[in-house]
Formats: sequence, structure tokens, C-alpha cells
Amino acid sequence: MKETYDGTCLDWEIESAIKEYLEPFLNEISDLVEFKVTSQIQHFTELTNVQPVEQNNARHISASKLPNFINSAEWNFASTDTDLPSIQFVIYVASEKLGPLYLLSPNDGVIKHFWHSILGKPSANNGFLLPQWGGVVIHNPVTKNKQDPEHKSSHNNQLLGTQENFELAQPHLKNSYAQITYPSNTKSSDTGGYAQVNYVGLDFWEHLFLKNKYTVENTASAISTLNALYRLTTSMTDMVIRDEIKEAVELSLQNLAVPNLEFINSVMAAQYANFAFFHDTMVSMLYFPTEHKYAMYLPYFLPITLPVLAAIANYIARRKQKHKKQSAVENQEEKLKSE
Repeated sequence: MKETYDGTCLDWEIESAIKEYLEPFLNEISDLVEFKVTSQIQHFTELTNVQPVEQNNARHISASKLPNFINSAEWNFASTDTDLPSIQFVIYVASEKLGPLYLLSPNDGVIKHFWHSILGKPSANNGFLLPQWGGVVIHNPVTKNKQDPEHKSSHNNQLLGTQENFELAQPHLKNSYAQITYPSNTKSSDTGGYAQVNYVGLDFWEHLFLKNKYTVENTASAISTLNALYRLTTSMTDMVIRDEIKEAVELSLQNLAVPNLEFINSVMAAQYANFAFFHDTMVSMLYFPTEHKYAMYLPYFLPITLPVLAAIANYIARRKQKHKKQSAVENQEEKLKSE
């Protein structure tokens, strides 16, 4: 994401960076979850929610302002799969005209400058993590001397470095997805001042923890969905349940009843339960209850029903009138016989 557009075209080797920095971790959790990695470039993503402090020809943002750094109202983070959760990894390219942008972390007791005592100390990696959202890394483009003969040829096309920007994607991804703290074995880089983090994937116990965690979550989701389906079918007695829905419910219950429930059983139970509950025929019944049927078919049957009801009422009236006449005649005959 570029803060402004200054005529410089930034290029990045995103495919090789994903393969080198993200795929090692994604391969380790491929048996638990499936990730889809997409990328995009946005321009004119100015800092409207945060006002950096200018000092020594640079801009600085304190740690207390980082929660307001992301402008979700104006920055487009929409995913192509809206039904699935997403993790964001943002490389924010600061504007060359406005000056470099640095993050400040809280002080550790060592104060090198007076203004550091108020704002904090410069961050070692110029990046931060937002829990359950993703990570952000600030990139300051290398400003070349305009008198440099190579400046004119390279000013309009710069290659965005991958090592200093993507090396933080590993701990950010691990912390955002697995919510496991990444080891802090960092060393200062000779060029750029970014943190050097040796890749450490999931060990056996971390992988087992995530596997058990998702087994419990899938099992709870399957049970909750089946209970909701039961309440729905009992509240709508005229609902027609198709055979494939019945089979899906039975398969879900079979997977839940497996002794020593495994991760794959919990996944299958949740999938079958969701298939049964969100089936097309089941969803249509939710928006088409019995009252709606009466309201829909009444205009068709009412014109026919009224003449039929009128004819029945007329027939009953005639029968009553005929019965009264017969009763009167019988009474008169009895009187004549008695006389």
C-alpha cells in the first residue's frame, strides 16, 4: 500500500517471496486448514486516523496510536471469499515527499534523546501486529540523489525488497493464525535496521495443540448445528425433509459417535451438519412458513370458496324451511285425528 503516488512505480517479486517466507509455515498446517494467498497494490492510502510527529526530518508514530493505524473505512481489504475469515499482511510504503516513517516502541529505561522519553524508542523492525487481524510493516523507499545519472532511469521503477519486509510475515502469520507467541531471537540487521528472525515453524506440541483445539471447535459446531436443525424441524411440523438431509444428519452423528474422536471425524461431522442445515429446501422453508402459504393461495381459492359457501348456506336454509313445513303438516294431521 502506497501512501501517495509520486510517479515511482514499485515492483515486487511477490511469488518468490510467498514461496520462500510463507509456504514453509503453510505447508506445516496444510493438514489442519487450507490457505488461499492473494495480493494487491493500492495507492493514495494516506494516514487519516493517525498524525505522525515530525522530528529530525522524519515522521514517528508512537505505540499508543498503532490501533488506529488501519483505516478500514477507506482502505479496501475486501476478500474474494467473503464467507471465509482472512489474515492481512500489509507493506505500507511511506511517501518520499513527506519523509520516512518510523514506529516507536515503549521505552525500556534507556533514553538516548529527550523526545524519546515522551514518545518511545525507535522500533527494531518497524512493524507491528494487530491480534486476529494481521501484521503491518512500514517500508521507507531508498531516496537517491537527483544528481545521480542512474536516478533518471531508476526513479520511475524501483524493486521493493522482500527480505526486510517479508521476514516479519512468518511471526505475524504464526501469531495471527495459531495465536502462539513467536520466539524473540532477533538481531539487528546491518542494512535497514530490520529484525532478523530465524524461521521456527510449529513444533510437535504446538501442532497437537492446534489439532485438539480445532477438533473441539468442530465438534461443538456440529452439535450446535444439529440442535438448531432439531428445533427447526420440531417447530415446523409440515416441513418436508428429503432423504439426502436425513443421510447427512446420520453421517454427522456417526462421526460424532466415533470412539476417541479424531480431527478428521470432527471436520466431517461439522460439514455434514452444515450441509443438512443449509440445504436449499431447508433454507426455503425458513422464508416460506405456513402463514405465507395461506396468504399466497387464498386469493386463488377465495373466489371459488365464496359461491360454494353461499350455495351450502342456501341449501341448509331450504332444508330447514322444508323441515318446518313438514312439521306443521304433521301437527295439523294429528289434530284432525284427535278430533
